[in-house]
Amino acid sequence: MEHDKGEYHPGPDPVQHRHVVSGVEAEIEQASADQQHRHRYKENPVHQRDQRAQPGLSAAEQQPAQADLVELDAPRQAGAHHVDGITHSYRNQHDGTFKEIGSVAGMAFTRQGAIMAAMCISLGDFDNDGWLDLYISDFQRSSDHIWQNDGKGFFDEISDQTGLTRATHDVLSFGGGFFDYDNDGWLDLFIANGHVYPEVEQATPGIHYKQINSLFHNQHDGKFVEMSKSAGNGFQTPYVGRGVAFADFDNDGFVDVVVANNGDVPLLLHNSGGNGNHFLNFRLVGTKSNRDAMGARIRVVAGSISQIREVEGGGSYLSQSDLRANFGLGKAARAESVEITWPSGLKQVFRNVEADKLYVIKEGSERLELQQFARQPVASVKN
Repeated sequence: MEHDKGEYHPGPDPVQHRHVVSGVEAEIEQASADQQHRHRYKENPVHQRDQRAQPGLSAAEQQPAQADLVELDAPRQAGAHHVDGITHSYRNQHDGTFKEIGSVAGMAFTRQGAIMAAMCISLGDFDNDGWLDLYISDFQRSSDHIWQNDGKGFFDEISDQTGLTRATHDVLSFGGGFFDYDNDGWLDLFIANGHVYPEVEQATPGIHYKQINSLFHNQHDGKFVEMSKSAGNGFQTPYVGRGVAFADFDNDGFVDVVVANNGDVPLLLHNSGGNGNHFLNFRLVGTKSNRDAMGARIRVVAGSISQIREVEGGGSYLSQSDLRANFGLGKAARAESVEITWPSGLKQVFRNVEADKLYVIKEGSERLELQQFARQPVASVKN
């Protein structure tokens, strides 16, 4: 990635974030699940805005470190998913209530039975089997985690098999998540790193407060390989990385990254692309469904690959990414099919869709429209 912008090879909008006193963060990292809840209520009044009970959620479970709302196993019935040291997953019971299934589904704890620092949650189908998998970041020397969705309501932690355990052991991971940086049709992984103790270098030689961010390439075989050292000058300077948001800010079809840093300016990593791979980008507009199409699922079939994305809010760490769905198509110049399942239950299918375009799809419309961008004149600066 290009620096200051920051750039990575070969291959979002600026993220709003709030700084948290590192001492507070450190206490949260090492506290039990109950202590984490009490600490956040005491130190962070933002969490106190709405404490009304939600269907199927206890009061203690309503203040997650990170949360997301996605469809994991039931058509058109979204489930809630949040992490607060223990991973909670709520299955939609189709009657206005949710049932907590994190332990039963195999994702509540790590494979060793430990709780997690869990500052980031990301859901994405990294193996293109049609089911959303799960990534959760963790504390330094605890390594990050990936769970594979087996499509039957269970998740298997495969962090060791993917290569992530060893590669993330010596960093403290915060925001990040799945995205396809080289548009080959397989979700890769970006992670912002940075410790929570400014004085950690004096207390523990060999561990640094500022750390280099991580970029992992999906090898299409269930493994991830770290590409940070060869990804451009955006991965040469250490920062205290926190929030991460993904967006194609220059609309060239390659997804870029914004990182919020503690005590420093945000980092914009511009994806230079240039590898000849094709893409499709979709902005969904709900009519019967909510206008932002939150909860809609898009399935794209191009060549021999079938990919899914869900329009979702939250994820990463105190960040919101572009709501547009971007698909890398590799060398395929068009998609055989694009299928949208809307929250309303409506299903639409478009055939033979030309690649390298940014489309708008309105719920119920049979037309694919092109996204329109208005160029704003640059204001002159007077001395």
